[in-house]
Amino acid sequence: MLLDPIALEQVRELRRKQLCISDIKIGDNLTAENKKKLTSLIVEFADIFSKDLSTIGKLQIFEAEVFWPPGKPPIYQYPYKTNI
Repeated sequence: MLLDPIALEQVRELRRKQLCISDIKIGDNLTAENKKKLTSLIVEFADIFSKDLSTIGKLQIFEAEVFWPPGKPPIYQYPYKTNI
C-alpha cells in the first residue's frame, strides 16, 4: 500500500498549522541560537510530534513483510493488553 504524496504533504501542512510553538517548553540551558534551531526543526517536522495520545494517528490497515532466516522457527508469544 503506497501513500499518496500529495495527501501526505497536506497532512504535514495541517499538522504544522496546528502546532502552537508557545506550548512547547524548551529548557533554559540552550543558547538563543540553539533554541532558534530547535524551534525551526520542530516546526519543520511538526507532523511527527504530538502533544498527547489523542493526536497520534492510528492505522486500521497495516501491511508489512517479515524476512525470516531460513531454517529458524518463528518465535511465538501470547497476545497481551497494552495501555495505548
